[in-house]
Amino acid sequence: MSTLKTVHVVQPYVPAYREAFFESLRSDLRENGIQLRLIAGAPPEAQAKRGDAVWLPWADRIDAKAISIGSRNLMLTDTSRMWRDSSGVILPLMGSNFDIYRALVLKKVRPLRVGLWGHVKDYVSDSHPLDAAAERFQMRRADHIFAYTDGGAAFARSIGVARRSVTALGNTVDLGPLRSAIRELSAEEVEDFRREHHLNGPVYGYIGGLDASKGTAFLSEVLDALWQLDPSAKLLVGGRGEQESLLNGHRARGQVISLGYAGPREKALVAKTANALINPGRIGLIAVEAMEMGLPILTTSYEYHGPEHEYLAEGRDVVILSDSPQAFAHGMQIAARSVPRLERRAVPDLEQMVANFTTGVIAMLEN
Repeated sequence: MSTLKTVHVVQPYVPAYREAFFESLRSDLRENGIQLRLIAGAPPEAQAKRGDAVWLPWADRIDAKAISIGSRNLMLTDTSRMWRDSSGVILPLMGSNFDIYRALVLKKVRPLRVGLWGHVKDYVSDSHPLDAAAERFQMRRADHIFAYTDGGAAFARSIGVARRSVTALGNTVDLGPLRSAIRELSAEEVEDFRREHHLNGPVYGYIGGLDASKGTAFLSEVLDALWQLDPSAKLLVGGRGEQESLLNGHRARGQVISLGYAGPREKALVAKTANALINPGRIGLIAVEAMEMGLPILTTSYEYHGPEHEYLAEGRDVVILSDSPQAFAHGMQIAARSVPRLERRAVPDLEQMVANFTTGVIAMLEN
């Protein structure tokens, strides 16, 4: 009987939206003679307040260690004892991740294949010049790059990584539960929800973390401006976070309906009752859920969206409104009347993402 090759994937923590991906990837790799071992820790404080962390019983736990120097975080966690005898390890791409350097040194003395995964290109911030240079160094010396989207994959190739050593994953989530919840939600349930929350005017939805990266403070100002324009307008909020208290006053006056951490049913209710989704800050994986829900996203000219923003067509899937709270609120009113609900169209599929990752792992091991 042939022995399974072992590949470790390191993840800072496992958010709920990644659970189905890792479970499916584990099964898919095993069918290809590869055992997946996941290494993950606990979420940092700000992420923990979103309430979306899960634990997979087959994963190996780590205690993350990092220090901050100015605006930079140095990742000091040493996971090498867990993967040093593996066939391969796939680490989060980060210039200040010391584990990457340990892996690149180790691969010189034993047959260890090293993969790096993540955004690859600068999307959500401007990199420190030292980090940017370090990441280019890391990518050129790794065996394989796993980029979330085509944009990241193109960037890796542009700095000299061989085409055969780059995989675009098509980053997404498992949309099956949301699809089923939308299909199974009855007209009576929707009407009961409308009646319970007095949804008699324009309805908007917000799904995601409530923190600085999502523009929660700006959202609070927008809601104040919207209250002056139309007190009947409501915002359904599915999400938690360290800045959720900024919406307390809006909840108290009935303008915001808090759904807590949003599962498939809560998202389905938003899909059936809202005119649009509001996302003034970073757009990430909400892009694929919005496409599944058939709702346009109203946002600002914010520069630092996640790579999944590439999936959206401006003017159809996403509408850019003013960075002024008053003008944004006015734009919401116009959008509620004039922006049509979208026909559901093809969205990045989890099964394909898993297949892409598996293909990349096989290529990495054969490199």
